[in-house]
Amino acid sequence: MGKMGFPEKICYTALTYFRRFFFKNCALEFNPMNMCIVCIVVAAKVEEKNIDVKEFFNVHFHNEQQDQKTFPRLTFDLIKKCEIELCKDLNYELLVHKALSSLTHIEHLF
Repeated sequence: MGKMGFPEKICYTALTYFRRFFFKNCALEFNPMNMCIVCIVVAAKVEEKNIDVKEFFNVHFHNEQQDQKTFPRLTFDLIKKCEIELCKDLNYELLVHKALSSLTHIEHLF
């Protein structure tokens, strides 16, 4: 688990979304730090972890002093807007096949 307390599969899925998104898009068009957060939110939804986006935003990014340097202009509405953009650019292919899951199944056979 990382600093935000998400399981490894959510982090792996978010990383995969991030890489796929910026494979098609330029980092000058979209703020990579903001898209990182959006990828985590979408990955949590896909991996069926109940997440309230508004609460997630308030807990992790509503501290004005600390986070405005790292996440400038990050708002709840921007997260929702970028979430739609992310899904469109991924062609709504949100299922991520993890190599480690297939290895663990093989490991149980022996």
